[in-house]
This record gives sequence, structure tokens and C-alpha cells, in this order.
Amino acid sequence: MGEAQSAIEVFPTPSPPGLRPHEKIIEAAYVKDKMGERMKQDDIKSGSLEHAEHLLGMLRGYRQAQVLMTCTESGVFEALAGHGRSAAVLAAALALDPDALRRLLDAAVALGLLERAEDIYSNAPATAVCLASDGDNYLGHLFRRESAFYERWGRLPEAIRTGHRPEPNRAMEDTGDWVRNFEYALYDLARLYGPAVAEALDLASDRP
Repeated sequence: MGEAQSAIEVFPTPSPPGLRPHEKIIEAAYVKDKMGERMKQDDIKSGSLEHAEHLLGMLRGYRQAQVLMTCTESGVFEALAGHGRSAAVLAAALALDPDALRRLLDAAVALGLLERAEDIYSNAPATAVCLASDGDNYLGHLFRRESAFYERWGRLPEAIRTGHRPEPNRAMEDTGDWVRNFEYALYDLARLYGPAVAEALDLASDRP
């Protein structure tokens, strides 16, 4: 009813005299639906809807990425390795705010990163394999590196404006953790793609 009510404000079309309030709301909802249908048809004809959805998908991609990276950095996937936990238990184990963590976990469920049964959260198949410490294709180091890159890419406007690397980026590269984490990320990639590369090379079994 709230959505229909808003249609009265958005599409204030004149109503026949004598209509009761609920009838006006129904009429406004009908007008909104018809106008929306017409607009959608026009957009599809011009191709603008397809273009808009493509750009919006790119624009909003950071939201999903941030949920994924925050879960990785916070240790959520590793803490759920092999068994499920409630948000309260997980928050206590990771020293995180219980209510904020629960909302993050629900977002991860919506994205298919976690699964939930009642109040118990567990890793989805993809995160169990790639982001839990006991996974066959652990990529945690790579995801942490990408999280650092995410921060650096946020300074792209400054780099374009000045033509130089932003100072925070320089400072980050001077730390020992940066080099170590970068190397670990490369190791994750090598372990993931190494077998396929070796098979493609078709090296002789007796080659030293």
C-alpha cells in the first residue's frame, strides 16, 4: 500500500469526482504500472535500458566485493571451516560486534558466499574450497592482496589528477607485510593454475 500511495505523489493525475481514498490509491497504482510499462517498452526499444543495466552492474560491483573482502579479512570463512556457528558465537570468537556481524553474514548468504540453517551459518561450497584454511584451493592470501588493491584503486582520481602515485600507496609498499602478502598471493595463483600449466607444457617425464 505504501508503494501505491507514493504513486499518487509521483503521478498526480486527476481522479474522477467521488472516489474514496482507497479507490484513488488503486487508480494511482494502475497509472503507475501503465506508465512504468510504457517507459520500459520505450527504453527497450531504444536500448537505453540494456546500457543502463550494464553500467549499473559495474557501478555497484564494489558492494559485493566489499562483503566478500570484509568476510575474508575478518576471518569469517576460516572460522567457519568444517562447522557452522551462530552469529553470536562467531562474533565472540572474532571479537566483532554481534549485530553488525549478523547483517554482514546475511548479506553473504544473499550473495551465495554462506549458507544459513535457522541461526547457524556455514560456508557455501565455493568459500569452503577457496577461502577456508582447510580448502583444497585456498586463495585467502590472494583475496587479502586484492583487498589492499581495492584501497589503492580508491585513490585513482588523485593519481590521475597529480600524475603520481598517492603517498599512502607509497607508504604501503615500503612495509614488509606488503611484499610478503604479495608473494603469498602469487603462491595462491601458482598453486591454482600450476597443474594446468604443467599439463599444457607436456614435458617429458624423464626431463630433469
